[in-house]
Amino acid sequence: MKFNKFYIGIILIIISFILSTYNFYLFFFTIPMYCIGSIFVIISPIKIIYKILSIILPLVLYVPVNSLQLEIYKYLKRKEFIVPTNYSGPLRIIYEENCGEKFNEKNKTYQFPQDGILILFAKEDGGINHHYFYMNKNGEKVEIPQVDITENKKPTPSVSLIGFIEKNNTKYIDLYINHGNSVQYNFFGSNPKLDSLTTVKVNDCRKK
Repeated sequence: MKFNKFYIGIILIIISFILSTYNFYLFFFTIPMYCIGSIFVIISPIKIIYKILSIILPLVLYVPVNSLQLEIYKYLKRKEFIVPTNYSGPLRIIYEENCGEKFNEKNKTYQFPQDGILILFAKEDGGINHHYFYMNKNGEKVEIPQVDITENKKPTPSVSLIGFIEKNNTKYIDLYINHGNSVQYNFFGSNPKLDSLTTVKVNDCRKK
């Protein structure tokens, strides 16, 4: 059928668009899929106007769709996380573990342990509407500013979201608390020590 290439291309473009808007961390993985889909559309025997619309429309819609999602996400339940005082380095939030900590409806908070690995019962939410705090000497919460991981000059302290990962049947997001030494940390590299500790903690948790 002469439209087979077009349909294949459209399906790939639609899937890449949905995945990239569903989860920002999938964005770079969907680029090859979008490009392959566009190639199929270009070489298909359809009118040029349909080719242009099929390729350009997802690009035009990407920003407004994501902006709309962010507005909607603002109405998700606010989650506050207490970080150990003066903590510096990587943090990890593990989701969807039946043995994990449940949301404290009274205090509206989660408490990070000293090792920086928090296991939750809650479903993965992409880190949307998360707020991070230290406790000062008076027992008051002091919010830690959130900054983009790519920013060169980060306030001290600050927290950056590194990304969402699903590995070994475990879903988690990685963050980093910056105290001026972030340049020494490989944000996008592996962290064997943290991964090993995660495995131990998750296995121990699941045995409960």
